Amino acid sequence: MGTKVSAFKGLYYSQRHRSKLSELIVPAWNADELWGKKESSLSFRNVLVGTSEECGAAWKEWIDNGEFTEDDEEAIYILRHKFKFNSKSYTRWGAYVACTVEEGNFLTHEKIAQEGAENARERYATCSADLTPLFAGVAEICASKYRTLLEGAINDAKLLFECEEQPEAEHSLWKVTNDSIKRNIFGFLNEEQLYLLDGHHRWQAALLNKVKGNGDGRILAYVTSLSPEDLLILPIHRAMVKDEWLLPQNSIRDLEKCGCSVIAKLKWKPGVVEEQILKLSASEEQFYFLPVQSAELYVFTLPERSSEGQLVVERLEAVCKRIEGLHLVPVFGLPLLVEELASGQAQAAAFLPPMHPDQVRRVAESTGSLPRKSTRFFPKPALGIISRAWHV
Repeated sequence: MGTKVSAFKGLYYSQRHRSKLSELIVPAWNADELWGKKESSLSFRNVLVGTSEECGAAWKEWIDNGEFTEDDEEAIYILRHKFKFNSKSYTRWGAYVACTVEEGNFLTHEKIAQEGAENARERYATCSADLTPLFAGVAEICASKYRTLLEGAINDAKLLFECEEQPEAEHSLWKVTNDSIKRNIFGFLNEEQLYLLDGHHRWQAALLNKVKGNGDGRILAYVTSLSPEDLLILPIHRAMVKDEWLLPQNSIRDLEKCGCSVIAKLKWKPGVVEEQILKLSASEEQFYFLPVQSAELYVFTLPERSSEGQLVVERLEAVCKRIEGLHLVPVFGLPLLVEELASGQAQAAAFLPPMHPDQVRRVAESTGSLPRKSTRFFPKPALGIISRAWHV
């Protein structure tokens, strides 16, 4: 398959900041973390939030002042990410590598907005660096072999640091410089198909920068596997905005006109509902629907599929396009969506089931594209653990 990945010189917070690293990195557990309070002028949020000029100026100041250290040799960096979700413990393994920017090196599964790609392109060109890595994976079938490679590699690697991300989550980062071990990992990754999980806009931005002659033709990526052992996928729900839906009967009428059917009514209990949704599959026939100011949750079935393998999010979006004046807004997390209903920002909510990693892989291999914000890979590694400067 050719050379897709290679070693690079890691760029990370310098030694004097290691003791307070947990305060500087940005946990990627939910969207509020990114736009949260910048507790310190050295918080990684300073180079992620703001105009490209503001972020570039902050990044340049950090580099000039030695707040970040760049390794003097190229390496692979292995990250072990431990976390808990719903009382279950997970240990994810993955490697940070530099990936060649070429069409086809990643299979993608989601549509992008061109303005989002241009914004990312400009931000990273201004900083001349990959600030946040792509999040990618190899197929589940080869997950065990990949994990064994990475676990074995740390025996001859340097532990750079360990830091807590959340009360029940931590990162451990190792630097691998042994040539034989690097060759084994490269040999594996260069033979396997890489699936882009998160970072579609950044990937498109890298392709655009390459066309413009910016950068060195590579981009930083964190590569794990599509095994459920390494990868949780949570649903991204939809806020539904339509003034006429202030009356619940109007929303139910419109959905039924488009071929949806109410098969059950449940008493609205957020904790119980969330549990039920997470047990569903994205290929199920149903979604949960909550009209504003309603004590009842409606379980709707969808109309027949227009094509084989079509997922709930695709079918719901197709239905809603037929309802004049209805706008769908992706929302991370059930509590935030309920808050939008309570504050009057939306007139109804559609709670969607999560996708299985295998479904994401099949969409990518079919060269199809899901609607934007269809997948939430949880949790991604914290932002600010490692970056990569462009060496042109």
